[in-house]
Amino acid sequence: MVVRQARLGGGGLYIEGAYAFVEIRDVSGTLADSAQTDRYHLAQELLRTDLPAGDYVLRTYVRPCEAACPLMDPPTDICEVTFTAEPVRTTQFTINRSIGACTVEVG
Repeated sequence: MVVRQARLGGGGLYIEGAYAFVEIRDVSGTLADSAQTDRYHLAQELLRTDLPAGDYVLRTYVRPCEAACPLMDPPTDICEVTFTAEPVRTTQFTINRSIGACTVEVG
């Protein structure tokens, strides 16, 4: 599976910066893989991973920085999608994020 982030659309940027997070958990809640980036506002590949067949939840969120990132605010701009990983198939996800909103496209 491949998780990409589209360029931040609409609205502004977090003044002191922010980190974008992606978590993939199986249906029991066990973390299968994760990634983070401080380039939350740029188009980029965030995660490429192979998962065993099964059902998963992809969750993404942003944690804005406080005082240039020694501290972070609680998660915001949260969105998630449930999906089934299938053998020999690469599923692609695109995260579309703007401040205060988030969607995940599967395709």
